[in-house]
Amino acid sequence: LPLSGVALTGRMGSFMVHYKGALYIFGGYNAGAKNDWRKVDLSTLAWVIPAGYAAMPLSANSVAGVLIGSRVFLAFGDSGNKIISIDLDNIAGGWQTISNFDPDGYGNTACSWGGRAYFFGGTNSNTPCVPISLGNMMRVLTP
Repeated sequence: LPLSGVALTGRMGSFMVHYKGALYIFGGYNAGAKNDWRKVDLSTLAWVIPAGYAAMPLSANSVAGVLIGSRVFLAFGDSGNKIISIDLDNIAGGWQTISNFDPDGYGNTACSWGGRAYFFGGTNSNTPCVPISLGNMMRVLTP
C-alpha cells in the first residue's frame, strides 16, 4: 500500500496491533534494534506520529507483544527481561515498565486471553539461535 506521512524505516522483528481503526507498529531491527513506533490511520492510509509520542524506553528487536484493552504490552526483544506498556488511549501518559521476567531472551511469541498476557519460548540474547534453558516455559502477566 502506498502510504503518506512520516514512515518507519524498513525493518524486521516488529510488533503490530490493530486498535480503533489504526495499525500501531513497534520496534524491530534494521542495522540495529529500534525504539521507535508509528500509527497508520486506515481511513486516510497515512503514517502518523501520535500526539504525545515518546520513543520506547528500550529498543525492541524481535519483540513479542499483546493488546489488552487499550494497553500494549511489549516483552523481551533487546530490552532484556523487561515488559513495557503504553495506553493507546492515553499516549501522553508515556511508557511504563511493568515487570521483570526471568529469563531474558528474544524471539518469544505472545497472546492475550482473559485479561492476561501469555509469553512462550525465546532464545538467549547472548547466544542467538540457541534456545534458552527454560525456553519451553510459559510466562503469564496479569496487569
